[in-house]
Amino acid sequence: MTTPKRTGRNVMAMGVAAAVAAALASAPGWAADEAPAAAPAPEASGLQEIVVTAERRASNLQTTPIAVTAVDSQALADVAPRTLADIAALVPNFSANKINGFNAASFAMRGVGNTDIIVYNEAPVSVLVDDFVMPSVQTQLRDPFDVQEIEVLRGPQGTLFGKNTTGGAVVVHTKAPVLDSTSFEVQGQEGSFDSYTVQGAMNIPVISNQLALRIVASQETEGGWMRNGASNTIGGVTYTGDNSRVGGTNVFTARAKLLWQPTDDFKTIFTYERLVDRSPSPGSINVTPTSVDPKTGLPYFAFALLGLPGHFTGDPLDQAGITTRNGYLIDSANGHHVIADGFHLNTDWTISPGTFTWVQGYRSQDSSLPSNYTGVVGPISVFDANRSDRRKTWQEELRFAANAIGPFSYVAGLFYQHDDTQFCVAQILGIYDLFGVPAPPGTQPGGYNNNPQVLCNAQTEKSEAVYGEGNYKVTDSTTITLGARLTRDSKDWIGRQQVFVQQLPSPTGAIIPSFTWDQLGGLMNAANFSLYPFGVVTDSHTWTQPTYRLTVSQEFNPTLFGYGTYSHGFKAGGYNDQVGTSGNPITADEKKPTDPEKADSFELGMKSELLDHRIRLNEALFYVQYKDAIRQVVVPVTNLNGSPGEETLFRNAAKMTTYGIESELTAQLAPGLLARLPVSYQHCKYNSFTSGDPPNVVDLSGLPVNRCPTWTATADLNYTVSVPNLPGSWVLDASANYVSRNLDTYSIAEPYASYTQTFAQARTLVNASVTYRTEDEHWFARVFVRNLTDKHYIESAQNVDPLWVWAFYGEPRFVGAEIGYKFTER
Repeated sequence: MTTPKRTGRNVMAMGVAAAVAAALASAPGWAADEAPAAAPAPEASGLQEIVVTAERRASNLQTTPIAVTAVDSQALADVAPRTLADIAALVPNFSANKINGFNAASFAMRGVGNTDIIVYNEAPVSVLVDDFVMPSVQTQLRDPFDVQEIEVLRGPQGTLFGKNTTGGAVVVHTKAPVLDSTSFEVQGQEGSFDSYTVQGAMNIPVISNQLALRIVASQETEGGWMRNGASNTIGGVTYTGDNSRVGGTNVFTARAKLLWQPTDDFKTIFTYERLVDRSPSPGSINVTPTSVDPKTGLPYFAFALLGLPGHFTGDPLDQAGITTRNGYLIDSANGHHVIADGFHLNTDWTISPGTFTWVQGYRSQDSSLPSNYTGVVGPISVFDANRSDRRKTWQEELRFAANAIGPFSYVAGLFYQHDDTQFCVAQILGIYDLFGVPAPPGTQPGGYNNNPQVLCNAQTEKSEAVYGEGNYKVTDSTTITLGARLTRDSKDWIGRQQVFVQQLPSPTGAIIPSFTWDQLGGLMNAANFSLYPFGVVTDSHTWTQPTYRLTVSQEFNPTLFGYGTYSHGFKAGGYNDQVGTSGNPITADEKKPTDPEKADSFELGMKSELLDHRIRLNEALFYVQYKDAIRQVVVPVTNLNGSPGEETLFRNAAKMTTYGIESELTAQLAPGLLARLPVSYQHCKYNSFTSGDPPNVVDLSGLPVNRCPTWTATADLNYTVSVPNLPGSWVLDASANYVSRNLDTYSIAEPYASYTQTFAQARTLVNASVTYRTEDEHWFARVFVRNLTDKHYIESAQNVDPLWVWAFYGEPRFVGAEIGYKFTER
């Protein structure tokens, strides 16, 4: 393998600029006499037909009555995304961030999105990989290398894709093994922040025309774009970070797929996948305002009172703060560790009436996620925590897609999922030492700063569903679709309130000084509720929920298709992994789960192709009403140490309405010149939203809806051109992606004060790349730049009300180079 030589940022930037300038000199409008040699003749015939599986069977994108965007392997090669989050730029009304403090997905569509890391929370945008539902947002930011196609479905998809798709679904199809074909592909990338990526794929025929193996592996490493440069004063002493890089990536993924296809009518694929994430903990920046609360005349946030205000001058990327303490069940210096193993079996059997599909899968995931939640440096862990979990998920789905019986066709199936999750969080709350609160007698010397507290709980979930959807052609051009699904969810929960480690072995919760975090032997050992029964409570609940869809579609002519849909879906209710943070016994009200969040959606869509299939314009109007919306509410509590505090719970606290329009334009402007223009507008508002019980009810209905950017838009130009006397082709890609500001977190006590609301900031990110491919397409080389204008922006932020505010910044300018080789023999 050949890898690019390490170069500095300025040298790379000059290379990119030179390559862009040279390529533009050959582009239409710059050198018109060169234009006829631009691209292969087939591209001049118009846009290619796109086949999707949004209805659980193959169909033409332009006659599928669902708002769906398909990104195929060629488009993936053109835009070179790092993770699924980068796909959002090509999809209208799809917003992708990271959850503050974690390398976890925060996906949002049509007014609903995920902003928290709660392990039992089920996000409203589902991610499926080869038909397996990915249960954890911590591993949804997947590497799209060796992916065949990604389909993004917007709006409730509950009939065919199940619960937790009220916003939509991201459906990933990885490349399958190919019979009787030997292929090899390898590519390497190097760029800013000491980053490098090495990826490879190999296809091997094992038994002629029956058995084939495909092996894929990837290693991504990056040093992080923030620096540990925070400076703050504690106890009269000023502490400053060591200026080392913080955050970054260290992820290894591998996948092996074995295809057995003894006949044309039967095939089965066994897949083993592994993910090892040993990335450093993401950097956090203290952005606590010093704003004065007019009620008291004092700074609203405790950090400002303690002399720990946020950093608002200088480059914010140089002012992150981390903790590197080892031990104490936190082990911050070890960074985030996630290990996941998956075993999957996908079988298709075609008989004369239709095709049976059987999906089986088992996935285990162990996570240890220590983080500094404040951005404060120094000898005191003001608020450090390690969220750890062990998760095991089994899934089965059997469905049948019938061939047309006259004017009627249908899909029907059964679904089952079993999920066991154990969760523990260890916290070092040195903030109490700053407040002057003494640690309880019997704990280790050093106050709260040397005495971790633990909170543990566990959940067993069983989900069963039966579904069916039928299509009836009333005429050759008019079709009625009716589908329904019935889901039964059962959840059993067990948990214990937050306690000092020394309290665990005592049946009464008394502190036993000799039992320290060393004796516990590991954080997850605290989840042994039989061995440590103090404070343990249990709860169970079962829900049965329907989902349904009615669609009327009309093919007006071969290039114009329209549809109208009413659909009802739900996001599952569930338990909260943070119950009991006050240290007091968990009450019946605290432990109760939320009920499902329901959505009723009305959608009108139009899909058209114009100018001999050179322009594709797909649009959707939508109006969604959400009932029993699950939102964070705050309950005032008195902590076990006597200090006032609050506990964040989840409740079915709101009703909301979202409406908008999504437009997706793809145009073949000239031979080899492709334009993509996805644009969306949406308006989200609460019809009602309250926190608390009478007489302490707080009206929150005037707040913006979180994770609801009003506008998203992308302009992408991709130009493929041949250069005289140089075999091969050049591909130029340039894009600008805009996402408007959207609320991240809010305050219950002071909901409408500007200083208590946190936002993902508006941003326009400009990307560009120049790729050269040899004539035989064996080799390619690329130089690229992300965030060309070096925009610094807050990607996510959290208000820990009323203590402090912390934030995570998105990636600044990144310049890189990539080279790859592939070979195929049939």
